[in-house]
Amino acid sequence: MNPVPSASGAQPCSLETEVERVGDVLVIPEGAKTIPCTHGLHRFPGKFIPNLPRYLIRSALPNDGSRVVFDPFCGSGTTLVEAALEGRMAIGSDIDPLAVAIARAKTQMLDSTDIAGLRQHWLSFDYGQEDPSLVPDVPNLDHWFSRPTIAELTAIKRGCLALEPRTRLFSLIVFSSIIRRVSNADDQTQKTYVSGTLPKTPPSPSKLFPVFLERAIAGMEEYARMVPSRPHVTVPASVR
Repeated sequence: MNPVPSASGAQPCSLETEVERVGDVLVIPEGAKTIPCTHGLHRFPGKFIPNLPRYLIRSALPNDGSRVVFDPFCGSGTTLVEAALEGRMAIGSDIDPLAVAIARAKTQMLDSTDIAGLRQHWLSFDYGQEDPSLVPDVPNLDHWFSRPTIAELTAIKRGCLALEPRTRLFSLIVFSSIIRRVSNADDQTQKTYVSGTLPKTPPSPSKLFPVFLERAIAGMEEYARMVPSRPHVTVPASVR
């Protein structure tokens, strides 16, 4: 299905849905591209592929500027990203504060000045300057993380908190995305445990964070190129 112009007259993104309707069935091929733009910023349980909301937004919602996409259980913001890419106004909400933070980071567009400042900040960053005040009060922390890993994680969090709000949130979400990987916890299951039979040798945060940051920036740059105008996406704070 070809994109239709947004209410502003700008063309929505050119990503294909790869979804085909056959009678009453929607067919989604294996191998569909599912992490363009900011979709791959952070893992989140229960994600659906972006191709489905992309198809539904294009096929089911009038695009005359009078409709707002509302996702009351937005999770990490898949539908909100797709709405922004189609030039639609969108509102999302979720009870999970991590979900809200990820959705905000994925939909809040960073411009070239933001990204240049972000790269410069982390290029010159000293990962060896730990901040003991940022060590969380978590029982058995040494079971989950090695001492050098804890030290580097505090340094990275300190670096995130030193940024201005827009790039701070983006960096914190990248920071969050590496925590499971640099821990001693098994990576292959949703269940969080430290395997005694297959011990893990996790990468150091100082090696992994720059890789994930650059990947996240590349996704944000693609998002900024494809979104037809500055996104009108709102994700209020979670309410319990």
